Amino acid sequence: MTAAQACASIRAGITRISLHAAYRCLPPPEDMEVEEDANILRAGVVPGLEDDLEGSQRLLRLALPALQGLFSDSKLSRRDVSEGALLLALPLPDPAVSGWALSQRFARELFRCSGVGDWGKVVTLEAGAAGVMMLVEQARMLLANRSIRFCILLALDSYLSVDRLTWLDKARRLHSPRNVDGFIPGEAACALLLEHRRTAEARGVPLRGVVGPMAAGTEPVAVDSGRWSTGAGLCQALHPLLRAGWGEAIGEWTLCNLNGESYRAREWGLVQARLAKSLKATRKLQHPADRMGDAGTAMTAILMASACHAFSRRHAPAPVALVWVASDDDSRTALLLRAAHAVP
Repeated sequence: MTAAQACASIRAGITRISLHAAYRCLPPPEDMEVEEDANILRAGVVPGLEDDLEGSQRLLRLALPALQGLFSDSKLSRRDVSEGALLLALPLPDPAVSGWALSQRFARELFRCSGVGDWGKVVTLEAGAAGVMMLVEQARMLLANRSIRFCILLALDSYLSVDRLTWLDKARRLHSPRNVDGFIPGEAACALLLEHRRTAEARGVPLRGVVGPMAAGTEPVAVDSGRWSTGAGLCQALHPLLRAGWGEAIGEWTLCNLNGESYRAREWGLVQARLAKSLKATRKLQHPADRMGDAGTAMTAILMASACHAFSRRHAPAPVALVWVASDDDSRTALLLRAAHAVP
């Protein structure tokens, strides 16, 4: 599936969730009544990936089509990479992911399999969903000092390795017959090209969107604490954007990584109440995890790509898109996007 097709599917609400063929969830207590197979798991599995593909090899199979698709769509060639930066947004380390040694091995394996390795700069960040926006800021700095001509941000994640599913299941994070307050696991890779307008125009490719201000916050109560979020970190991330001078429509169209867990839903509810005077009432709230499962780190890039696709097709519900994400640690980040045709 191409990036454009994926964005169109998200907009249309087409679901990619099905029964996982291999993993069986932990059973509910014997005294708990369930109306279905007590061990089934629903997941957002990328078609064509083998169920037994694990860890970094699964991530690699996700990454290659995304990277190849971006090169094709952007008219970039392998000769250009020496003038570009590759920014890799990898999963937040958890007890399963920590054993994959991604920071030591993944970039090298990607270069070997893709045949592209002579990048002007390579940055790897294991910070989950919030890490993608941190890398957007790094791209902004690299482009500002003109040390790099363009940046490719590749975000990828998969919750569907058995070791990770097992850990999440034991932690009561997965949505299953024994745990309704959980998320549907998914997987994805998404590549974004970040560059100056004049660079894209010189290459003859259309701009999809303009990246605006970004802000970050720290949530004192993480999702694995067993307590509710305070909403403080997300408020901290959103508050500067509401004063950024990007118009009064901020919040009308919001894209986020709400995933079905009550922890994140309550967090968003608290933030809406606290920022009610400055945050525009939401007319369109998009959270693709309900259709494709939670894609972790990749979800941030997917949200940004979806907004830019809507801008380029002229069916965006508002002139400015507010994108916010929460990582499983204490990190919260948010940024604004605007249509390229709306910026002179």
